[in-house]
Amino acid sequence: MADMFRRLCFVTFLVALLAGCGGGGSSSLPRTQTPTSPGGNQSVVVSIAIPPGSSSTASAKRSPLYVSTNTQSASIAVNGGTPLVANLSSGSSNCTPATGGGRTCSITVSAPVGADTFTEILYASTTGTGAPLSQSTTSYTVVAGKSNVITMTLGGVVNSIALTLANPTPTLGVATSIALTVTIKDASGATIIGSDPFTNPITLADSDASGATTLSKTTLASPADAAALTVAYTGAAIASATFNASATGVAAANITPATLTPAAAAGLVDWPTYGFDAQRSGFNPSSTAITPASIAQLHVGWQAAINGSTQSQPIVATNVAGHQALLIVSNFAIAQAYDGLTGKLVWQTTLPTQDVQDCGIAGTSGTPQYVKALNAVFFAAGAQGGSVPNHTWLYRLDVGTGNITGQVDVTPTLEPGEANKSNTGLAYVNGLIYLGTGSDCEGTPTGKYVNWRGRVVSVDPSSMTLVNTFFTTWGQGGNYGGGGVWGWGGVSADSVGNIYFAAGNGETNAGVLPQTISAPFAATDNEQIGLAEHLVKVTGDLSTLLGSDYPGFNFTVGGNDLDYTGTPVVYQTPATTGCGVLTATQGKGGKLEINNVNAANGQLPEVNGFMLSIPSGSALGIGNPAYSPITGMLYAAINSAGPGSSLIPPGLAAIGACGSAITWHTQFGPDVTSYQGENPRSAPTVTAGGVVFLGTPCTSDGAGGCGAPGTLNGAVWAVDAATGNLLNGGKPVLVTGDNIRMAPSVDGDWVFVLDGSGNFYGLTVDPSVQAVAAKLGHRVPKRFKVRGS
Repeated sequence: MADMFRRLCFVTFLVALLAGCGGGGSSSLPRTQTPTSPGGNQSVVVSIAIPPGSSSTASAKRSPLYVSTNTQSASIAVNGGTPLVANLSSGSSNCTPATGGGRTCSITVSAPVGADTFTEILYASTTGTGAPLSQSTTSYTVVAGKSNVITMTLGGVVNSIALTLANPTPTLGVATSIALTVTIKDASGATIIGSDPFTNPITLADSDASGATTLSKTTLASPADAAALTVAYTGAAIASATFNASATGVAAANITPATLTPAAAAGLVDWPTYGFDAQRSGFNPSSTAITPASIAQLHVGWQAAINGSTQSQPIVATNVAGHQALLIVSNFAIAQAYDGLTGKLVWQTTLPTQDVQDCGIAGTSGTPQYVKALNAVFFAAGAQGGSVPNHTWLYRLDVGTGNITGQVDVTPTLEPGEANKSNTGLAYVNGLIYLGTGSDCEGTPTGKYVNWRGRVVSVDPSSMTLVNTFFTTWGQGGNYGGGGVWGWGGVSADSVGNIYFAAGNGETNAGVLPQTISAPFAATDNEQIGLAEHLVKVTGDLSTLLGSDYPGFNFTVGGNDLDYTGTPVVYQTPATTGCGVLTATQGKGGKLEINNVNAANGQLPEVNGFMLSIPSGSALGIGNPAYSPITGMLYAAINSAGPGSSLIPPGLAAIGACGSAITWHTQFGPDVTSYQGENPRSAPTVTAGGVVFLGTPCTSDGAGGCGAPGTLNGAVWAVDAATGNLLNGGKPVLVTGDNIRMAPSVDGDWVFVLDGSGNFYGLTVDPSVQAVAAKLGHRVPKRFKVRGS
């Protein structure tokens, strides 16, 4: 096209050694060069090839010096002197047509023999004025008595820059690489191409400071640097990222930036694990449709009953066996899958119960893990046929049918008298499945003391083989027992695959029961022995301890058995804060601990702490917070200590960047004294649309709200994530048949709620889904302890 720049042609200086000092000037190349004296000035003929206005194979093969097809004149100055201006238009006497198109123009200047500096500027006007198109300064030593050829590199002068993304609306939550095109033009409007450096290099900038987007290159020194540029997008939730450019002498009005705005995927996405991701954030980037404004349309689309007590969060597997989504949960010893849009049971599989001697029979209790690449979902349970007491097994099920396709004992070697149980959710990180073990009891009704070794194990999910085990107390300075890992989520992970968890108390011989610690377990009265009651960071292969921290609260105040066993939420703070990666962990001590986990010296120092419930062995604060990368805030449930408490009243708190302070607090739901023996708050869940959901106990008042404590029901509350305003007119968005232990799962425009008795609800803001009248449902006896060990 006429406005395209050609990869440049060539510019040569032929030094003609002609008679006299002045030189005079022929408009054609000299045929002879004869010096008249050893010094003086020589005539220098500059030949400039100006490409045609359309592409051609011949011009494309030429030297990549940059000469704009719109060149009309040139100025040449020798040693900083007065420049000679020459007309280079197609009708100029200085120019002749070139074979294949374009023209060749010649300019004669006078240069002294010896070292000289030649400065050439090409213009789009015939007067040698206005904005330059390309220019160069070259040093050359003119030698008397011979022909001198000067090769001058001409760099384009950038006048305008336009950035374009191949996909400006990538799918939220999906990592991808996006091509970035940078179109660079000179003052005539021709695109600068070639490989010679720009006279004024370009700097690219990214407005996103969170790390969600990264430019493959930020400095463009030549047109070649603008080739194959990309933007890497991690899939993290950001409102937008703007990519801009700057160069010396380029006006802001001549720069067109490009903006990336992630968009939620249509429909549902996988919610594969407890808390949605391995960081246990409780945040699903696809849930943009659930906003404070759309809560008015939230209604029950279906209700089901899994007919059993449960403490697993619903996970979502999309596009499985003809279903847009399957919801997978556990019911004591039964794994079940329901259609996400209708609530209809699709399959169920009975898993082995676990005979934990002197503690009773235990079933599947943690949240399962879905691995799409393997078409499989994983559960922790007991041994087939109950033939191996006290052991924990991991099972792999086909996600479409529920058929068991593999199993492995994750506690193959137990010490005498040791009993282990996995209460945790599972995690899929580094291509491995991780889970923690602890115990369901310490002292038994007969006074016998149960030994256990808290641990985190990793399993290869393809071969179903145990890969590695990390013990929290055993071998950590001695053969101590205890240190169970049994929080709702178990372990969490950072972006590079390091593993985090919080451990319970060490096994001691102090207490109200006539407990006896026998060999090979070593006796101790220290509940913090080894890594018990610590926040722990280890490598993904579980081979190396990277750091630990004993939390800053007293485990003996307000009762005993104050395990530190919430699941750490790992979150990356905005880059502008400089706080790096932090964790937020709750436990039975009632305090939300925020730790800096960036240090490489084995320390995970506490950044801040917030007392959000009374210390209680009943696990009143055993949940975990949620984190939204959109608001940059943590959301933590609050349980106060009843009348006269100096703690924040019960409800929900939002904690700002770096965990420095509470940004807002909203009061709702009962105090811990209202429903004795019940977990008073679920962990929160936050949507990409800006709503925090939280479950509490509730006694239905018959009008959609909660009344004075009585018959136990459950309630789900919705809070504006930005302001803390209680939504839905200050009433719960749902009242269920039992207390809600597990946080709701949010996906697309759906909210999935499972209460402690297995009453299962699908709520949606989609108006095309017909509303059904929610029923309180049934209640069943609890078969799980909340406290753990």
